[in-house]
Amino acid sequence: MDSDGDGLTDSEEINYGTDPNNPDTDGDFYKDGDEVKNGYNPNDPGKLGEKSVSKDENDLLNIGAESNKNIDTSDEKFVSNVNLTDNSSRFISEYYENIANGNLERAYEMSKKSVDFNTFKSWYLKTTKITLDKLVRIDDKKSSIELTLYEGESFTRYGVLMTLILQGSMPVRVEKSEVKVLVQGLVEGQNVSSSEKTISQEYSFFTDNENKSIVISNQDFKNITDSQRNDYIVLDAREDIEYENGYFPGSLHIRFADLKAGRWIELPKDKFIYVICWSGIRGKEVAEFLKTKKIVASYLESGASGWVEFGGKWIGGIKFGEKYTDSRYQIVFSTEDVKNKVKDGVILVDTREPYKFKQWHISGSFNIPIMYTPTIDLEKTFNQVPATSRIITVCDGYVNCFDAKITGVELERRGHQFLGRYNKPWEYEK
Repeated sequence: MDSDGDGLTDSEEINYGTDPNNPDTDGDFYKDGDEVKNGYNPNDPGKLGEKSVSKDENDLLNIGAESNKNIDTSDEKFVSNVNLTDNSSRFISEYYENIANGNLERAYEMSKKSVDFNTFKSWYLKTTKITLDKLVRIDDKKSSIELTLYEGESFTRYGVLMTLILQGSMPVRVEKSEVKVLVQGLVEGQNVSSSEKTISQEYSFFTDNENKSIVISNQDFKNITDSQRNDYIVLDAREDIEYENGYFPGSLHIRFADLKAGRWIELPKDKFIYVICWSGIRGKEVAEFLKTKKIVASYLESGASGWVEFGGKWIGGIKFGEKYTDSRYQIVFSTEDVKNKVKDGVILVDTREPYKFKQWHISGSFNIPIMYTPTIDLEKTFNQVPATSRIITVCDGYVNCFDAKITGVELERRGHQFLGRYNKPWEYEK
């Protein structure tokens, strides 16, 4: 069926992430089907397969030429391009403003004081300007920052993961700063240039291992983790509720949304990262994302589920489906059933990616995309839903339909009644 007559069937529209009820999803005056037929992206400008940089609002820190944009060429000593909407962002802005203006004693008092003042001062003796370019809050203490330090005509743009010490809700000092170089270059008048060679040298481990396979077999993973090697980290990128059910011993747990928001900065640039998810599908997405950050990443071929079946080491349970076996966790409603239940007051919670929700969604539904929501925004996102609601979660694919079940469990934890899932939203408003 082709509801909007654009040359793509409704199921093809779902695969491409386009609107089955809009023949021109991206509004460029070409039908979606014509764009696909000719190799163009029906969602954004450019060719099919080209990475869109706007689909995840949390993924803001880019390495290399992508980060060589909006370099400030003014004579101001400090420029802030971020919204100072909370105590943490104001503290961070004040910290870097003090450094830019030479108030180093005050900045040192705000710092983590991991070195003496003279050493701290020496770091910034040549600094002539700082721009605070981007800031993403991750959780109560952590924020990712893009900032640019200038020394005369030269500049270095950094990605910084900053953890603050709080007294109540007020930040009092920097606890930890982890830094990655994003780009280096020169500002000559209004002209900006950058050095790709410098970035290649900075991330030489990635350059040397860039062609390493993105997938690792259970046997190879076992051989590595049973060895005495110390050149790798096992990264569990699943949701908190999944990790609580069981995990690989010694693994580092960081939710995928928090990785995208900037916690990727804390991963070492000189080690192999082996990614664990539930089945391998999400793990591939995580590994592909990390590679864009010059991190050598591979995902476990069949995820945690296949690893445990293989007989691999594991602490706790694993089978999410076995823990949540009641019928409501298995129910997938028909379109007619969903329409009737909505008339009866049931609330629809759409678990798809934010960009898909913005393109089209069922009227009156709420968007709770767990995998794309940083920890600091989770409760605010869940609080959209009126208290003690009856809920059906909406999805359109394997990964976000699994997320739809997790979202249902999380909604139950918050006092709602989860009824089941609906996986054909494109049929709803026909």
